[in-house]
Amino acid sequence: MSYCSYAQCLGKDRDRLHNRCTLQSPTGETFTPQASQITPALYISDLWTATHIPTLTSLGITHRLSIQLESIEPPPNSFALKTKCIPLQDKSEARLWMYMDSVVDWLSEALTEGGTVLVHCIWGKSRSVAFVVAFLMRTQGMTVDQALACIQEKRPIAKPNVGFMQQLRLYEKGMQRMSKP
Repeated sequence: MSYCSYAQCLGKDRDRLHNRCTLQSPTGETFTPQASQITPALYISDLWTATHIPTLTSLGITHRLSIQLESIEPPPNSFALKTKCIPLQDKSEARLWMYMDSVVDWLSEALTEGGTVLVHCIWGKSRSVAFVVAFLMRTQGMTVDQALACIQEKRPIAKPNVGFMQQLRLYEKGMQRMSKP
């Protein structure tokens, strides 16, 4: 696994990264890099926000889950942050299901410890949203549609790709089978 250094994320490429993480929302509005609070201690963001130490500090982020091919180097020693990286592409054929349970467990443990978690991918649109949907389904008893609607209320650009949605629906069916006596 390769690393994106903090020097790259914080240095002269920062403006270019900010531009790359800026999207148009479905309503045509510009959606600039930002963290969206999904629950009191769970946020979704883009790569720019996930590497912006002042933002992480102001939100009280203690755990960062990166869902991208390149892992991000841990921040300088002055900032304590527990990190996990899931090397997954934003492609319909990517095997999201292989990581769902371990990610949900990691998020649950972080939140149970009293942590505040930031889940991110490049844009905070597909990969990160898919894992937070799985988390809400398993921990809050929501359906795929309920969890996604909850996230979209707070992050309008949230839209997992078609393959991720199919995998989330299978995950939902599996949870329903396990809950039946």
